[in-house]
Amino acid sequence: MKRKLKELKLDYTYPDKSNTEEIENLIASPTEPAEPNLIEVEGINIKFSSSNTNNISTNLIEDKISELELFLDKSFFGSGLLEFCEDLDAFQKLCISLLYLNSAMFSSVISIIYIFYGDYLLEKFNIEQKYPKLAKIILLRKKFQRYYLLLNISTIILIPFMEVVFCIAILIK
Repeated sequence: MKRKLKELKLDYTYPDKSNTEEIENLIASPTEPAEPNLIEVEGINIKFSSSNTNNISTNLIEDKISELELFLDKSFFGSGLLEFCEDLDAFQKLCISLLYLNSAMFSSVISIIYIFYGDYLLEKFNIEQKYPKLAKIILLRKKFQRYYLLLNISTIILIPFMEVVFCIAILIK
């Protein structure tokens, strides 16, 4: 049974319910007492028997559950970021949203710089003439580049407009 439990290692990124069902089936047998203990982790119930014969397997399951809880605590959403944002008042949430908008605007500016710098490098090194097979890809890049440029410019124009609207809404109240 130990070997089978080791084969059924829980996937820490997303626990698979079929693994927990197999573990429950291995641990619960007709010869065991009728009162199984129940451990619940993130909505997954794992039943185990506390008899002396299964102490090793119950310890293994408890270890896996504690490792899973530790992983969930260290993950992005379990790290306290959501709790931090929920504890903020309205002005602090507004400040965070403005920071996100400014970082999106900065990202758009960087993207525009890369668009023009890429064109400069293509012309400087004469890539289209040196590698004619890449010419089709470069032409396709130029078509999409227009859309990216329009998207980034509209983002840069829209974000300050939204910030002004937020500020006016705060001043009116």
